[in-house]
Amino acid sequence: MSLALTRIRLHGFKTFAQRVEIELGASLTAVVGPNGCGKSNLVDALVWALGEANVRTLRAQTPTEVLFSGSAAHKPLGLAEVSLWFNNETRWLPLDADEVQSRAVCTVRASGSAGLTARLPACATLPICSRARGWGAGATQ
Repeated sequence: MSLALTRIRLHGFKTFAQRVEIELGASLTAVVGPNGCGKSNLVDALVWALGEANVRTLRAQTPTEVLFSGSAAHKPLGLAEVSLWFNNETRWLPLDADEVQSRAVCTVRASGSAGLTARLPACATLPICSRARGWGAGATQ
């Protein structure tokens, strides 16, 4: 059973102020780069989009800390979104679709409280999260 993460889209999550879309090839084995380039934030985004609700696992103290907080060039954002696409051509997920999307959205209200919405078909949650634990991503309860 092959699991293929094919695409990642981020916007407003931690250091990703502008929309970023990453197409992943079958031979991707690592994400590398200099200190401070966002490697850990990319992993946090993956874990979050897979349904992690504990912000401490995402290296944050409050839900609003997953939002881009602003910089000299960009205003703070009140919305963070991470979407993941998985290749399902072999039907490793019990869904009749060649591609499955997992999406997490965090919005901040004027009061400062945050709301989290995660969308992943219920039948896909267990197989994806079980495989993700094998990668060392997310909580391993």
